[in-house]
Amino acid sequence: MLTLYDHRDSTNAIKVRVLLEELGLAYRRVEIPLAGPKPASYAALHPFGMVPTLVDGDVVITESNVALRYLAEREAREDLRGRTPADRARIDMLLDSLSLEVRPALWGVEEYAVYGGDAAAPRTCAASSRRWPSAPACGQPPADRRAHTGYGQDKAEKSIGAGERR
Repeated sequence: MLTLYDHRDSTNAIKVRVLLEELGLAYRRVEIPLAGPKPASYAALHPFGMVPTLVDGDVVITESNVALRYLAEREAREDLRGRTPADRARIDMLLDSLSLEVRPALWGVEEYAVYGGDAAAPRTCAASSRRWPSAPACGQPPADRRAHTGYGQDKAEKSIGAGERR
């Protein structure tokens, strides 16, 4: 059985849980605190103590986007992972762009809205707008996701890329 070490509020863990549910896979959840000491057994799984971590037998995956790719491939879901190398490259590009460009640019907004971050969010929000000028107004979702990603919001992007709750 799959085991997901996560925290209910972790946005990275949420997207893995969404895909596990989409795939209809049985899994065991182990709650790991976001702050403070982690269980000693968890330190052996994830050297940085972050969440999520997905364990499938001897396979240990400590990055959420890698877990998404792994699960889609494990279940042979071409509709989520892509049929051709070009399809998979498009999905990988979207996942990587969201993680490496978009999310860091909007981190202050996410931290404030999801994790109850500090009052610096308005300053961070303004800095995010300067770094990513085509972004929607701070805290507002894009009216048309294609305008910001270059792709439509098909099932793969919705389940894997966006990690939205259903």
